[in-house]
Amino acid sequence: MKPSPVNTRRWKRKQIDLQVFVVLRDGESKVFVPGRLAEISKGGLALYAGINLQPGDPVEVELPAPYSRVKGTIRNRDGYCFGVEFLSSLSSASRPASRNLALFQQRHEAYLRESEEEINRLQKEVAAMRRAALMAEGIKKL
Repeated sequence: MKPSPVNTRRWKRKQIDLQVFVVLRDGESKVFVPGRLAEISKGGLALYAGINLQPGDPVEVELPAPYSRVKGTIRNRDGYCFGVEFLSSLSSASRPASRNLALFQQRHEAYLRESEEEINRLQKEVAAMRRAALMAEGIKKL
């Protein structure tokens, strides 16, 4: 059995699933390409997007309102999955950006809790319906 690799990352990553926009600049114009944020930490993020960027390319990622746009550099690429390093870590960024990230994390965690509660409620409802169907089947046999 292989030993597990040692995590050498500076910051702990948080798993996330959120639609974002990658902002590509072409001279004066901007193009907003939809993407999916998969992980985020104080130092960077991982996202999926249908773009052709290479390691070393600058990138901007726009988080949903009321959050902010973060600037970074593509550090790695695996197909359409990109590792982005922030130009400055979120912990050393200006206070509004740090507050926005904290608010974003709180809202995302609340959304996940609500989703889990809804899933649990639906699972209980399905189980109750199955029990009722079995009882109705038993009554038919009588």
